Amino acid sequence: MRQKAAELFEAGVSAVEVAARLEVSTKSAYAWRREWVAGGPDALKSEGSVGASTKLAAKQVERLRQRLEAGPAASGYTEDQRWTLARVVKLIATQPL
Repeated sequence: MRQKAAELFEAGVSAVEVAARLEVSTKSAYAWRREWVAGGPDALKSEGSVGASTKLAAKQVERLRQRLEAGPAASGYTEDQRWTLARVVKLIATQPL
């Protein structure tokens, strides 16, 4: 999205219009414009994920994926066939992955 903003800025589109087109706040669009003016398109490149890295090993993630794909009933949730955050947390905490 930030790269699209850079393209729009290069085309002369205002920050307000960028915000409207990309459906972001004008505050974000103005911040991106300042970064773009200071450093060009490269200044708006993604710096990667901002969240915490996973605490599960790749093998554990794969086992969790398989259990999730098997559905809630396979893990004993027969009354409601939806995964909720609480159920996934419990699955990770109580079942060996």
